[in-house]
Amino acid sequence: MKTAVPHTKEELGKILVNLAIHKINDWAKSELNYIRHALEKPLLIPISDKLWVIGDYVIQNIDSRRFKVTKNKIIIHTFYSKRAAIFYAALSKVKQYKIADKLLDEDIKVARLYDECEFYSNKITSKHKKDNFKLTLWSNRYLNFKMQLHPAKNDLEKTIRSAKYMKIWESLT
Repeated sequence: MKTAVPHTKEELGKILVNLAIHKINDWAKSELNYIRHALEKPLLIPISDKLWVIGDYVIQNIDSRRFKVTKNKIIIHTFYSKRAAIFYAALSKVKQYKIADKLLDEDIKVARLYDECEFYSNKITSKHKKDNFKLTLWSNRYLNFKMQLHPAKNDLEKTIRSAKYMKIWESLT
């Protein structure tokens, strides 16, 4: 038989623990928001395996080749490269818009060429191979886009490498 006093103390203990956990969560969220918005330098904060935050920018991994960048719940762009998405957000945070826009333009080019290659690859391997003219046309377009993709990827990598040395992540003192 339980007495009222120990049972009440147990319930009170559970309530106090839950209240403390709630207060700690609120404090952690407010500190995260302060760090995100108040610091002038970009700080990459991993929220989960597929979600990162830099200032007002949120980077979400959609699949292996697509990273959605949003600012204040408005979609900026879906990037092809994770590093391009991170550097775009970091450079935009420190107001280096010229390099950020160059990264965006080059990523758009790579994504378009990759999607075209994927489209024509699927057309070539589809079951409708009866028309030789269409098959030849799709093969030529695939090869054309494939040849353009490699230099576009190289240009994107060069821009990412140059963005690494912009000294945007100096000490946060």
